[in-house]
Amino acid sequence: MTASDTEPIEPKQATQAYLHDLKLGRLSRFAFVLFAGMFFAWAIPYLPRGLDPSAYAAPSAFAIMLAMAAVNLAILSMVYFFRASRRRDVLLAWGAMFDEATGLHNRQYFVDRLDLEMARATVKGRSFRVFLLQAQRQGKDGKIERLSREELVEMAAMMKESLNASETIASLRPDEIAVLVPGVALAVVEPTDQRILDAVKRFLGRAGSGAGPGWRLRLGSLTYDGEASDPMKLIDATRRLASEAPAIVVGEDRAA
Repeated sequence: MTASDTEPIEPKQATQAYLHDLKLGRLSRFAFVLFAGMFFAWAIPYLPRGLDPSAYAAPSAFAIMLAMAAVNLAILSMVYFFRASRRRDVLLAWGAMFDEATGLHNRQYFVDRLDLEMARATVKGRSFRVFLLQAQRQGKDGKIERLSREELVEMAAMMKESLNASETIASLRPDEIAVLVPGVALAVVEPTDQRILDAVKRFLGRAGSGAGPGWRLRLGSLTYDGEASDPMKLIDATRRLASEAPAIVVGEDRAA
């Protein structure tokens, strides 16, 4: 896996080319219908004899121009719709891996990666660790507010700067980010915890991020020990550890 494989993808950028081709295909199809209608409207009055180039040179030339324009627009419309269809197939494949709201790897992709790492651990005796970060914002009335999409993406971008290219980051919920670290030795578990927390604190410490409501962070991690056989059970176990972990409050001085 390269660094480009782990870059978050902006959904607007991923769909821009598809929508562009789809729009041009519809416009060219509309133009084809328009020019085809103009051709028939121009040629019908000359029926049943048709257009005689020797007697009606100007009308014949205009009719040929309309016919050629209609044919070219029909071909152009098919080209644009064919390109849009191919881009749609790419987007369907993209949607199977990434979350549409955030551009991060989605829940299903993360579960599939867990399943693969569990199989590798069983066959080759490797280990890996799952980290689960829960970040919520506590409003002035004490109620917990969900992170906005922009906040979640920016926070994940900060985390990626501190993580390695081989470490997979995914959005499981609007307030929950998971990280898969393959081949983890116990000696690097604590530094990984600290790297994740430091990255989030850097995001919150930026201008305006730490002001106003407080932020409550919880981080749980679990090393695969070969006992769990279901990726979802592994995620649920890590989520329980994160929920039971003491809350780290950033911003206003609130009780956890």
